[in-house]
Amino acid sequence: MARAKPRVSVGNSRDKATYPKGTSPQLIDGGREHSYVALKVYTRDSSKLDELRAYTALAKADHSHPGRRHVRRAIDTFVLRSHGGQHRSLVQEPMWDSWKDLLRRNPAHRFTEDLLKAGLRHVLLGLDYLHSECKLVHTGRNYLYPVASSPS
Repeated sequence: MARAKPRVSVGNSRDKATYPKGTSPQLIDGGREHSYVALKVYTRDSSKLDELRAYTALAKADHSHPGRRHVRRAIDTFVLRSHGGQHRSLVQEPMWDSWKDLLRRNPAHRFTEDLLKAGLRHVLLGLDYLHSECKLVHTGRNYLYPVASSPS
């Protein structure tokens, strides 16, 4: 059976606002039910290539840490070649809604104590994994830096 050709859906401007400047996020349909990936294509002159190095550190870190499952990883990286030059590209699993989106959709505009506790536990486990196992610091601005070179 022939594999279906992937379809590309471009995120709206609200979705693009969550990605760093110098990248172009896309959502790719893998042709099978519930088979989607996010594709981030960097501009040729992008200074955001440190992100790719951070994902290399994630791939080498201890896989048994309980926080690992709460950190987004790279599925693959590749280079797109065009007449204008080369573009580094990153393939990842699509992200779920942000906390802000969940809060906005909730009619009470509040989280229950149980949801908040569980969510914060996942965030803290992920941050512990990044720091203790990967030696990376998340700045809260979609950037990961090696501990030794963290911006002040």
